[in-house]
Amino acid sequence: MELLDEYGMVWGCMARADYLNDKIDEWAEMRRRPKKRSGKSRNPVSGFGGAAIGIENFHQEVLDDVTKREQTGEIQETIDKLKGHGLGTVGYYMIGFPQDTKDSIREDVERLASLRLDLTQICVLTPLPRTKLWEEVAGRYGINDLDYHHFDGKHLVWNHPLISPEEMGMLLDRSMRRVNPRTAPLRSSARIWRKAYREAGVAGIRVLLSYLVRANRFDYGGPPRMLEAD
Repeated sequence: MELLDEYGMVWGCMARADYLNDKIDEWAEMRRRPKKRSGKSRNPVSGFGGAAIGIENFHQEVLDDVTKREQTGEIQETIDKLKGHGLGTVGYYMIGFPQDTKDSIREDVERLASLRLDLTQICVLTPLPRTKLWEEVAGRYGINDLDYHHFDGKHLVWNHPLISPEEMGMLLDRSMRRVNPRTAPLRSSARIWRKAYREAGVAGIRVLLSYLVRANRFDYGGPPRMLEAD
């Protein structure tokens, strides 16, 4: 983190909620340090930009059952802390646990949508071969789809006791549209521009504009380009 900060890079991470919760304030404070390096001006909006968190499920008994050590309250606290600093938030959620019903998934998705994250990814519980989850699910319910192209988190490949594969597909589609509304990019953009102006004034706005120009001019089909080190 110190090296990323030293070179004026905007960075984020994917981490457990309990680890992030102890680091967010420190990393946010690093972002507010004077933007100078070796006598040169540094990117005024550099530093920790946000994090991706595995929310997984809102029910503690489900988290315990899949040996996730996080507490549901801790996950919520971490998200609130990130948003309080104006940082980016990405969440990963899973549906299709054995105790899930169509109604319970709809209720949980409404709660997930209320978090108003910048981006939310929802996946269907998928047991992968040669894992403990595979052994448990295959032994108790059975695997009904052995086409590994479907082991992508978007298909129900095992015999769920309460939801059919077709119903799960419709639930996933509706859920993704609910948690990622068309207004989400506008909301995220407003947060980014507001934070840049609050932290660096006009200089911050100029940096964001330069990012947009470079992104539109970049040759995505060309060879890779390496950063030059001082």
